Amino acid sequence: MLTKPAVVSRQEWGCPTGANSPDWTPQYTTVTHLIVHHTATPNDDPDWKARVRSIWNFHAITRDGKDIAYNYLIDPDGVIYEGRAGGDNVIGRHATGANKNSMGVALIGNFDQDLLPTEEALDSLIKLLAWKAEQAGIDPTGSSHHSEVGRVLPNVCGHRDVGATACPGRKLYALLPRLRIDVSNLIQGIDGEDEVVPSGDYVPQPPIVSRAEWGCPTGAESPGWKPRKIPVSHMIIHHTATRSNAKVSTIWNYHANTLGWKDIGYNYLIDPDGVIYEGRAGGEDVMGAHAYDYNHHSMGVSLIGNFESAAPTQKALDSLTQLLAWKAAKLRLDPMGKDQFGTTPTNLMVISGHRDVNATACPGREIYALLPDIRSDVNDIIKDKCR
Repeated sequence: MLTKPAVVSRQEWGCPTGANSPDWTPQYTTVTHLIVHHTATPNDDPDWKARVRSIWNFHAITRDGKDIAYNYLIDPDGVIYEGRAGGDNVIGRHATGANKNSMGVALIGNFDQDLLPTEEALDSLIKLLAWKAEQAGIDPTGSSHHSEVGRVLPNVCGHRDVGATACPGRKLYALLPRLRIDVSNLIQGIDGEDEVVPSGDYVPQPPIVSRAEWGCPTGAESPGWKPRKIPVSHMIIHHTATRSNAKVSTIWNYHANTLGWKDIGYNYLIDPDGVIYEGRAGGEDVMGAHAYDYNHHSMGVSLIGNFESAAPTQKALDSLTQLLAWKAAKLRLDPMGKDQFGTTPTNLMVISGHRDVNATACPGREIYALLPDIRSDVNDIIKDKCR
């Protein structure tokens, strides 16, 4: 059993009402979901305890919440602070409509723009979530029905998954897929070479032909639209449904001009020789136009050709698995697993086919039948590189 990490008590951080909150009576709940927040306050502060007191004042007095909203807070040094009075399983006031059956943890700072949480803060968050998940029997990589929200949610989710908010910030939200796996690994005692999905760039990026190199008419950029970075949680496989020798520039022209998409739809394309091409302008983690209603949390990869009745070449498949393994390792995605897609109630395989999300035959019957093997091969690459 994991032990609860060290927590600075309310008295120790100087809560004005001490250990208790005289203005409200604590109520308790069975925790089924762990909700991650940011405080949207400055990321640098000479006195973190004073910052916690300031947050308490904003919640308790300015907003008349009677007490601080979160169950726990974590500062950039990794120090964990006790939040709402009442102890373990007390109902907080951190997520309207989802306070029951949840524990709210806030990282102190603003993670919506350029700054990432510190490693110290993330390590403490992982330890705190792992302790609670093990105690409450919560699968950190799974999803389940939340009784108050009334739909299926990831068991470890962000505030934006349950409310109309940017919280916990774009940067922190993008880390949730890898955090879920880190929490699960800690509970299972998995470390080092046994870890299913490693941290960092263990799998090297395969060679990719740039837009300029394949002769994109607009070069590296796309003047017709503004790139939007997204938190990638899924990788969707396509075929172009063209001849296998179709040029990338021809596909670009069809997407950008004929269909009016301003640019090519896929993030990457792979030809029968296994050559990988850069697709949509904007670099890594840019939102494509490859899967209607499912672009906002996915990376789209298309094999050039029509694979409804013909199988892709082994070279193309090898490059596909290398590309997916690189991205899955970098984002700490489980290539064999399922995850909720954004704020939708849909649970999808992390590596899915286009037909899994839209009414289409894409990526063709032959590729779709290979997806279980592709997932397994991607997982094997990652585990091998982690040894």
